[in-house]
Amino acid sequence: ESVRIVGFDCGEDEHSAVLLDAAGEFAQRIGVVNERGQIQEALAELLLEVGPDTQLVVVVESKRCHGRIVADVATELGCELWQVNTVALNHFRDLEGQPRKDDEWDAVIDTNLGSVYRLSKACIRGMMKARRGRIINIGSVTSVFGFAGLAPYCASRGGVKQLTMSLADDWGKFGITVNCLAPGWFKTAQTRVLYEDETWVEYLVDRIPLKR
Repeated sequence: ESVRIVGFDCGEDEHSAVLLDAAGEFAQRIGVVNERGQIQEALAELLLEVGPDTQLVVVVESKRCHGRIVADVATELGCELWQVNTVALNHFRDLEGQPRKDDEWDAVIDTNLGSVYRLSKACIRGMMKARRGRIINIGSVTSVFGFAGLAPYCASRGGVKQLTMSLADDWGKFGITVNCLAPGWFKTAQTRVLYEDETWVEYLVDRIPLKR
């Protein structure tokens, strides 16, 4: 059985999305906010294009506001559903150990951990019905190690690791796999502020065996 993997990307415009093919063979812009019919039409046309011998896999990504609509439509049309949770929020504090504000803690925990659970719950019914599906959670090295100045973030990422293992145990019997990727430190838009702090870089490098 051949497989075609597609997903919807909002880009900078939360009111519309581009239907993307993993092979890069098409890009179709559609409306996504309260436009269930357009998503259904786009996927139905794609099913006809790939034919009955190809399994259409639809990737639902946690940062996108239309994720639940896509999950529902994909399930109704008999597509295989893959869920990818990548959302992340962090409020960096210096290494002086200053207490966090409650709203900072709540925002990080709810965004990084709560959203993973909520979208998983939204997608799981279709996966259970199909008795197949994939959930991929993006964690971090902070899922297993603590770092100064990052208490809420480390707690949320550790929670993602534990949630992943629990959901894998809950849903494995339905043919659903739940895994977590935990990349180490590298420069991104979110971590840029950390790399600009020489004290933080020295602290981080000191914890790496190669000291670099």
